[in-house]
Amino acid sequence: MIFSPDRARLSSPAPRSASHCRRAPALSRATPFWREVCYWGIGCLLSGTFPAQAADATWNYAVQAHATVSTSPARITLSWVEDTTPGRNGYVPSYTIARKAPGEAAWGSPQSVSAGQTTWTDANVQPGVAYEYQLVRVFADPAVPDWDHAAYGYLLSGINVPFSDQRGRVILVVEQTIADDLTDRVQRLRSDLVGDGWLVTQVNVNRNDTPASVRDRIRSVGASSGAVVLLGRVPIAKAGNYAPDFHEDRAMPTDAYYGDVDGNWVDADRNGVFEGDEIPSDIELAVGRIDFAELGGIGAGLDEVPLTARYLDKDHAFRHAALRFDRRALIGDRVGLDRGRVPAAGAYRAFSAMFGAENIFLANTEDAAADQERWITLLQQNAPAWAFGSGGGGNSAVASLGLQGEFKSATSADVARARAGFYLLFGSYFLEWQQPDNLLRATLAAPNGGLGAAWSGRPSFILHPLGLGQPLAEGIRLTQNNTTLYYSPANAYRRGVHIAWLGDPTLRLEYTAPISGLTGSWQNGTVQLAWNASPDAEAGGMAYVVYRAAAAEGPYARVSAQAVTTTQFIDRTPATGATYMVRAVRTHTTASGTYENPSQGVFWNTTAAPSDPPPPAPKPDAPVRFGLPLLFTPRSDAMGPRP
Repeated sequence: MIFSPDRARLSSPAPRSASHCRRAPALSRATPFWREVCYWGIGCLLSGTFPAQAADATWNYAVQAHATVSTSPARITLSWVEDTTPGRNGYVPSYTIARKAPGEAAWGSPQSVSAGQTTWTDANVQPGVAYEYQLVRVFADPAVPDWDHAAYGYLLSGINVPFSDQRGRVILVVEQTIADDLTDRVQRLRSDLVGDGWLVTQVNVNRNDTPASVRDRIRSVGASSGAVVLLGRVPIAKAGNYAPDFHEDRAMPTDAYYGDVDGNWVDADRNGVFEGDEIPSDIELAVGRIDFAELGGIGAGLDEVPLTARYLDKDHAFRHAALRFDRRALIGDRVGLDRGRVPAAGAYRAFSAMFGAENIFLANTEDAAADQERWITLLQQNAPAWAFGSGGGGNSAVASLGLQGEFKSATSADVARARAGFYLLFGSYFLEWQQPDNLLRATLAAPNGGLGAAWSGRPSFILHPLGLGQPLAEGIRLTQNNTTLYYSPANAYRRGVHIAWLGDPTLRLEYTAPISGLTGSWQNGTVQLAWNASPDAEAGGMAYVVYRAAAAEGPYARVSAQAVTTTQFIDRTPATGATYMVRAVRTHTTASGTYENPSQGVFWNTTAAPSDPPPPAPKPDAPVRFGLPLLFTPRSDAMGPRP
């Protein structure tokens, strides 16, 4: 949704459905222009002229790609939004498409696509296999700078790609205050992680421990892949002496230190700051931090422990499909081209892979924008799954995205009342997330949103794998380890020690609603399980996978190789003392393809005494209350039924 200051244009022509709108961006990035625009919740209108600073068509520096798939015959068709700056001094863009398997270190031979073509079909595919694509748009115009020659898009696509039963190991590093005060919630998080296929090791630390001692504890677990969740004010490592935001050189907070289990981090002068601006070796463990220390100035009315509790409640609700967001994304981009670095380009690439370009909407970042058109207003009134925002920044504010003061800033207190699920933000100073009342960390304090956030743009986060069901951890690793495999208009500050994720790194884009009422009994030497269907079964195509483990925290293995379509199961070779887990699974369609999307697991132990079944999962219109002052209103998808 792009808003025009030309108010007279808002009355004609008549609005159309936003789902059928396509932007027709600027004829020139430096001059006023006309365009058809998508308004959040209104439709598409013909807008008037924008001032030059708002006319940077930054979407042209990303290939906004999505995929549609078919099973018979097996086909993956890639589609993309054409560069909307016509002519480019008479040069017509050309496209190439390359493919590789996920995890491979190089792209295959690129294939050329004819000028003007906006679709390409890959017939050399098999159902159940994931493929990664790179789309490159090139202009051979010598009159423009090098960074203006190319745009990139990425997709992880496939047809009915199965999910992984085993996702790896999570090391849950809990600061002792949180471990003591939130024991039940920490245990619930551990159960949720196990129920999503992770093995969990918990390590408790004190906030006055040294970063080196905490890293030693993490390394002692012996995990060579997986994730680390830092819960509470876990000691903060610092490294480097540089300025990704182009201000004074300084040391940066770096949680990458905890994810690099074999890299050599050197503090030669023993000043508490590691040398080097870049991560010394590839990250093995994707790290996310949940840290509400020193956020007393954001107006939440809660201190560190209850804010942490509320986040864990949100995390649990999201995993269990009691908290859902609209399948669309909001971009508020004041920074624009940024001398060719184009911070918003990464957001356009990622959001298109998740939701399709037609579900990316723009806020008005002009000085004269009406309050109701501004980024923060839209985020406080709507619940998009993802949001990107850029502007001049300070530790606790970003200019041009809000309502505060001369610069129309969005403050930490403002984002703590916003409703987006996840954030990518870009601006000065607030990349130093350890500071009191920091803007990035404040997004996680929102009562009805804010599950994750990152400073993104130098470099941009690489998040397209989420579109095919991968957890955030995969995107975090790709971003921190990237050199030249994934390109932006300029790969600025790649592998920088400042690259960090705030929030739970194990979350996925969306979850199938779990079963309820799981019961079991011994009968004639067998274990018979029964449960209530997932609420998502009403849409059809639901199946259930039954697992068994010798210990409650796993590892779990499938009891039957095939999923069952009924709500009962008989294990004819049971084991005394085993724990069973049942997950609902259905085929999920996104802008990247189709994949099996599992629910959280629900458990039953063979040694447990009979008990009343848990209450059924909430209906879509029923609020879900938790122990702290928190109210979620589960949402049916505003953009239509969920596939």
